[in-house]
Amino acid sequence: LQCATAQTPSTVIWLKGHTELKAGGRYEMSQKERVLTLTIKHLEEKDTDIYTCDVGTAKTIAKVTIKGKDLSNQDRKEGESVTLSCALSKPAANVQWKKGSEILEGGEKYEMKQKDTCLELQIKDLKVEDSGDYSCVCGDQKTSATVKVNVSGKSQEADEGVSVTLQCELSKPGVPVEWKKGTQSGEKYQMKQKASVNELLINKVEPEDSGDYSCVCGDQKTTASLKINGMRISDWNLYNILRCSKCYVILNVGKRTNFFHFVS
Repeated sequence: LQCATAQTPSTVIWLKGHTELKAGGRYEMSQKERVLTLTIKHLEEKDTDIYTCDVGTAKTIAKVTIKGKDLSNQDRKEGESVTLSCALSKPAANVQWKKGSEILEGGEKYEMKQKDTCLELQIKDLKVEDSGDYSCVCGDQKTSATVKVNVSGKSQEADEGVSVTLQCELSKPGVPVEWKKGTQSGEKYQMKQKASVNELLINKVEPEDSGDYSCVCGDQKTTASLKINGMRISDWNLYNILRCSKCYVILNVGKRTNFFHFVS
């Protein structure tokens, strides 16, 4: 805060309300010729008040209002919890939390806490339908933030040669989606959609099919990891061994038959 006088004053008093302030701590006072300055560091809600610069022969006042902390947008995965925090300029009892125009009540889903001017809303076990705009409302004061809940993809592990189906569920049916492996869209796969459930079928998977698969709908994306285990000798069907000085081992692997020649 600054005030300027007609002539260089010999004394100056800074007041907060009716309380005289002293230099030190969070208050810093300086004077440069006829300009007087009061600096308040690390502002808090309790600093809201009327401040006075009094030089004896004249004085000037200013009102300082410290706004509470606004809500911040949150991005979470399905199944997690999220906590929204805001701070009012002064303690109040008539505080409401809203999702859109709906007033929220405390319970298993929502937990609300208040300590002086600090308010918290915890949303538990997040679902896609919990996405939306949330507001902390107190009288004519209001602060809002957007919560975005991303669907969690389930990673899978499968053996080579089988078929694998990946699923993602949207918050509403009939919305077009795109399936990707890594960052590329695929063409070798079968895709199905029934209501809000989308499926990607990968036939006869091979080790190179391992990777991260994404279900993309607009700015929403869910990703799952797929790991394909290659065939091991214990998985092979060793069905004939000829006992002779020169033997052939016939290995039947899926649709592929391999002949190995052993020399004794």
